[in-house]
Amino acid sequence: MADRTDWTIKGRELANCNCNYGCPCQFNALPSNGSCHAVVGFTIEEGRHGSVRLDGLNAVAIYQWPQAVHLGNGTMKLIIDQRADAQQRAALEKILTGEDTDDMATMWWVFSKMSPNKLATEFAPIDIDCDVDKRMGRITVAGLVDTSAEPIRNPVTGA
Repeated sequence: MADRTDWTIKGRELANCNCNYGCPCQFNALPSNGSCHAVVGFTIEEGRHGSVRLDGLNAVAIYQWPQAVHLGNGTMKLIIDQRADAQQRAALEKILTGEDTDDMATMWWVFSKMSPNKLATEFAPIDIDCDVDKRMGRITVAGLVDTSAEPIRNPVTGA
């Protein structure tokens, strides 16, 4: 890919969708409810896009597909940490839309290609709390996103 900027991200991700747990889309099945609505949040511990540092920033992607992801016609909206400066904002938009990624190399490239309807990126405060050891997390962006995750409970014992 010509004129591609090298980048790297190390951090935590929290993703939720409207399907039954186990996300059938990840196992070659159709969405539980016929359509897919997903939120994915990222806390970047270490990252760069070329010489632009991305350490400590957050980003969120909201996706909606009227059917299965692979059938396309989806809508996506990016939310980038308001603390990001202009270079960091541009870098994160390129990464999260798959622009600086080889074809099929990342989920961002795939989700972007399956989402021809792109809403304007917003820059807002993003609160992401992700405790990997406890398998719990929450993403909050005022007026746009409020989602949480926790371990699946046993329906009989509640454990």
